[in-house]
Amino acid sequence: MTAVFAHRGCTRGFVENTLDAFAEAHRLGADGVELDVRLTVDGGLAVHHDAEIPGLGVIGALGVADLPAHVPLLADVLAVCDGMVVNVEIKNAPQDPGWDPGEAVAALTAALGGAVEVPSVDGGRAKVAVAAGTQSGHQFRLRGKGMSVLRSASRGDMYVEVVVETPVHLTKRQQELLREFDLERLRDTRCGLLSSGEQTRAALAKALINRPRLLLLDEPTASLDPSAAQIIRAKIKTLATDQGCGILWTSHNMYEVEEVCDRVLFLSRGKVLLQGNPRTLPHEHGSATLEDLFIRVAREPLSAVAEAAP
Repeated sequence: MTAVFAHRGCTRGFVENTLDAFAEAHRLGADGVELDVRLTVDGGLAVHHDAEIPGLGVIGALGVADLPAHVPLLADVLAVCDGMVVNVEIKNAPQDPGWDPGEAVAALTAALGGAVEVPSVDGGRAKVAVAAGTQSGHQFRLRGKGMSVLRSASRGDMYVEVVVETPVHLTKRQQELLREFDLERLRDTRCGLLSSGEQTRAALAKALINRPRLLLLDEPTASLDPSAAQIIRAKIKTLATDQGCGILWTSHNMYEVEEVCDRVLFLSRGKVLLQGNPRTLPHEHGSATLEDLFIRVAREPLSAVAEAAP
């Protein structure tokens, strides 16, 4: 089934987000409309896309009585759109004038999980459970928390888009890690928009914030280009040699293992098959390189390898 939605009403010959634009969309047979709503200082729901009205200022600082005639209230638009599907987007974004930072999800809550309250279309508050690791841009669907359906006791659904609070004042340690992993230019970028290599660097920086004594790394350079991988390996080796950090590194890249690790263990189905110095272990088992030994071990039956181990 295909449905036709009029974005901000019919804008051909009409000003968008006005009663005339929505009425014309209804007359032309649109199945639904999408409209933008902003809260006034006295709790009114003004239908307007931009945060400011030219000559008057930010809508969030205006009262309903201050709105010009061409800016309708949501209740009047819903009456005009009777019988249509209405998608209401309540605007409140960080880049807008009048943005209320108090509505942002705290970085700690987004990282560890928790619950937040958000304003609802009826002027109340709705609780949202935020899962650990939630990023800006994630949407939650709150069933039955949207607009009341005309001539019905039911309510529509409300969608909430997350904006995670960006710390304004970074600690000295955070600034060091941003520089160390070349992330300064990306500090205000959503993690979901980063490339795989940038996400890897960000994850490593996050893991090092509290100066851990033990670091568990699962193929940490798998998504990096050779140059970036070399830099990351050098940084991790420095953690072990200069800062005494223990590192458990899992990898299928034997060149990397030989370069970085002091001791290697070959595991299969929970059993240690071989272990030793990655630079001498191949020769002890008749292989030219660690990769040759790894491939041989991977192809041989588990019992044969276990019997051959000293």
